[in-house]
Amino acid sequence: MLQKEDIDNFGKLVGSRSVREGIAKRGLPLEFDSVEYLLSEVYDRYSGWFKCNTYKDGDLHVINLNHVFGYKWSLFLNSFMQSMLDELFEIQIKPEIYDDSILIKIPIRQLQQVQR
Repeated sequence: MLQKEDIDNFGKLVGSRSVREGIAKRGLPLEFDSVEYLLSEVYDRYSGWFKCNTYKDGDLHVINLNHVFGYKWSLFLNSFMQSMLDELFEIQIKPEIYDDSILIKIPIRQLQQVQR
């Protein structure tokens, strides 16, 4: 049985590599819009990892990843997203973790800084 530490380590490994490679393979610029494209099209639509919903809430950009794979999958997605955003944009997040989803809130001003 996988332990929390194993899930966390695997999520960090995949998050730090797969998104950068996915962006490069598609010839996309290394920017947040490309990450959103991968989340909504590749991981949501084609891979079925989750259902990705994004929206603005005041001064926050919110990403909600819903799935049907249980709490350990939420732990993996948490590590995946934290690693990916930190590695690509030096954005530190603390997602809210639930049994069937994670909720990520990023200040819009922080995203504007990485788009420059």
